[in-house]
Amino acid sequence: MADRKIKQLSIIKLLLLVFFPAFLILGSYLWALQFRATIPPFLSFMVIIFVVLIPSELGIILIFSKKETGKLNLQSAFIAQEKLSVKEIISISIVLIVFAAIIFTFISPIESNFMFKKIFSKVPEYFKLSDFFKHYGNYSKIIVITSLVLYAIGNGILGPIVEELYFRGLIMPRINRFGKLTPLIITLLFSAYHLFSPWEYITRVIACFPFVHFVYKKKNIYIGMAVHCTLNIVSIVMAIIGLMSNSGLWHRI
Repeated sequence: MADRKIKQLSIIKLLLLVFFPAFLILGSYLWALQFRATIPPFLSFMVIIFVVLIPSELGIILIFSKKETGKLNLQSAFIAQEKLSVKEIISISIVLIVFAAIIFTFISPIESNFMFKKIFSKVPEYFKLSDFFKHYGNYSKIIVITSLVLYAIGNGILGPIVEELYFRGLIMPRINRFGKLTPLIITLLFSAYHLFSPWEYITRVIACFPFVHFVYKKKNIYIGMAVHCTLNIVSIVMAIIGLMSNSGLWHRI
């Protein structure tokens, strides 16, 4: 489907598409926190990825496809795409991954510390997903293992892929009337969509904008998938290794 044939979203529809799943995810997480005495919030959030984030965003893509093509498929998330060789995707992604990793490594701690002191000082520790890695010893081995497995699959692979399909595949082409500002707008909205961790907003904008720009410029969603999944997987591996090496989890498992 050529760009000129893509029906553009109104501002209201754009905001609804971004914040409907965002508030659904946040609302589900807030509801799940009441069970935190027995189920760690971290595990609850990983389950939410599977039962809320993925179904809601895939469901919206399917609705668009049914309306646009008459079939229930993911075609509406692959419009206006151009093919790139695997070599091109990898070479572009590596640079973007390194850049984003540097930003998350050095900027995120600074921003988070500042935001927690100035704005989010009243947010309870248990709300933060990172709290799980400090108090994993309070939970049974099966809870810990289940949490880490869902973390790897949901946050490392399936979640990022669905988010790329949704934001860069479905939404971005439908606001391309903004021209060169399109990737910036999508980046700002995607960062705001993370209502459960607003203290990393600036970090996400800086880290994500380059790869969103390349997805837009090259019209290839696989760049976004490669970068997003790799960043999350690296973060997950580092978190798990750090947890195991520093806390003796190797011996527990």
